[in-house]
Amino acid sequence: MDRVSAVIVGAYTVTLVFGGAITLFAYQAFSRTGSKQLKALAVGFGLITGGTLTSIALYQFALVSLLATAAVQSISIAAGFVVMAYSLQSNHRTARQTGQATK
Repeated sequence: MDRVSAVIVGAYTVTLVFGGAITLFAYQAFSRTGSKQLKALAVGFGLITGGTLTSIALYQFALVSLLATAAVQSISIAAGFVVMAYSLQSNHRTARQTGQATK
């Protein structure tokens, strides 16, 4: 394995481990509170982490080009950020509508 491949594998590993952990923590918080915002946050992190896993699988097992797997990962990251932004915005709107103070 050359240096560039090792760096890519290392980055994917860190993304999967920490992304999976953050997704799990957000889901556990949702389970405790029932908050729609935390559920959306968990889905957003799940999309980002799942896209990374999917791109690895496509490259390693389906022999899809690196450019195509980068596209899959980029789309999943964008979708994850959209869902996470929604979760943050919906939390702010909910607090404003109910008259609760926001921090």
